[in-house]
Amino acid sequence: MMDFLKQYIFNQHLARQGFRFLFVGLLATVIQYFILWILVKADWCSAPTASGIGYIISAGFNYLLNYFFTFHSNALHVHAGKRFIILVLVGWLFTYALMHYLITSLNLYYFAAQLLTTGIILVLNFVLSRFWIFKVLQLPDTD
Repeated sequence: MMDFLKQYIFNQHLARQGFRFLFVGLLATVIQYFILWILVKADWCSAPTASGIGYIISAGFNYLLNYFFTFHSNALHVHAGKRFIILVLVGWLFTYALMHYLITSLNLYYFAAQLLTTGIILVLNFVLSRFWIFKVLQLPDTD
């Protein structure tokens, strides 16, 4: 039990990655909302279209920063990129399904449902990003 606590709870490296992941996610969210605001205020497109454009651009930003800044990954982009796209699509579908369930079946207020959903998705995204998408590969010694 103590080994588990040391490896996953009291691990400074893991905590640093977690904080960087949160920071990158916050920046990506700001980018998405800023693009939404600009495109709608300039009357260049509808709000749903602007949100979709912002989502795609912020997802690209999120991928690059998490690859280089958060996880210092050496995974090939062809593999990590495909996995990231899967994560984004599954996360979007899971968000929709969970929001629908929490609001229609449990009668939760939509904002409370969004907060709960965001927390769950955040944890799932971090775990999948760390251990699947951006997993650092052990390269053979060249000495």
